[in-house]
Amino acid sequence: MMTRREMFQVCAGLAASPAVMAAANATGIDAGRKHVLRAVLVDRSSEARVFAEAVRTRGLAVHELGSDLGDVYAGELAPCWRREGAAPIAGLTAAAPLFYLERLAWDAGMRVVFLGRHVLESPMRHTVDGPRDAVDAFQVTARVIDWRIALANLLPALPASAPTLEPLSAVRDAFIGEDPALFSWVLAPVDRASRKVLR
Repeated sequence: MMTRREMFQVCAGLAASPAVMAAANATGIDAGRKHVLRAVLVDRSSEARVFAEAVRTRGLAVHELGSDLGDVYAGELAPCWRREGAAPIAGLTAAAPLFYLERLAWDAGMRVVFLGRHVLESPMRHTVDGPRDAVDAFQVTARVIDWRIALANLLPALPASAPTLEPLSAVRDAFIGEDPALFSWVLAPVDRASRKVLR
């Protein structure tokens, strides 16, 4: 049986394989681009923990959300946003943490610019929305490697800002409807031309 460490080594090797890099490059993704994300937040699900381990190997700070989201917000995010301005964050969580983080990020001028919905049943289903290059890169690489590793590989390619996703109520609706799916997301400043007044 393969150990967890061996699994990550195999996945990392696959992620850097010529086929995967060619697929990423075919969609216009710059694999050498510097991370723009301030932090990545994950919940305590086993799926999110695999994603978190892959993200750590790419040099990004990862915060596991406990029972009190306020700890991460007050201790890490709010001071950063006050000091440095809107700094993009990403995550893989259930709908509830995403809903609260989205509302908190509004005060910093950020919106959801990438949203993935991952239905954890057989067969797994992934629905992603965001910048076209990012969506294409995820869809191509998730066919070749583990979707959680594909998602971690995607993070460096995400833009520092992007148009906000429509509809604006998507996260709220998932939260209110108690959607059991897992959500990958990026909260970032939106392009000035696409900024909307939220009601």
